[in-house]
Order: sequence, then structure tokens, then C-alpha cells
Amino acid sequence: MFGGCTYSFKGGSVPPHLKTIAIPIMEDQSGYGDPALRDLFTQKLVERFTNDNTLQLTDRNTADSILEGVIRMLRMRL
Repeated sequence: MFGGCTYSFKGGSVPPHLKTIAIPIMEDQSGYGDPALRDLFTQKLVERFTNDNTLQLTDRNTADSILEGVIRMLRMRL
């Protein structure tokens, strides 16, 4: 679900100069058709960072870091 992310919620470390993070609504390019998907995915991601308690959530204008992403459909080739 978090393919391509380099941050780990278990055993990972954040550079010491990063204290805050902004997580804007993710863009949905999945074609899944659920209009709530981007909000739900972003909400779950925010919950993970909140529960991890390593970085404090803030707005884009004051954040040390910004997590932006795109939701895409995973296509497997056999």
C-alpha cells in the first residue's frame, strides 16, 4: 500500500532536523471510481503518522517536510 515510501513506521529513523510534516490530500489516479478513496487513504496515512508520534502534523506553509502522493492502480503482469 505504501510502495515507494522510504519512511518506515517500524524501526525507521527521521533526520533530526525534521520535526513537522504536512500531508495534503492524495491525488487519485486509480480509476477505482470511489470519490471517497483519496480522502480515506489520506486520513489513514495521517493516522499512521499521528500514532507514530515522530513528526508533528502541521500545514504546508510551516512544515519541515511535505508528503505528497498519487494513488494508482497496481497492475500485475503474469
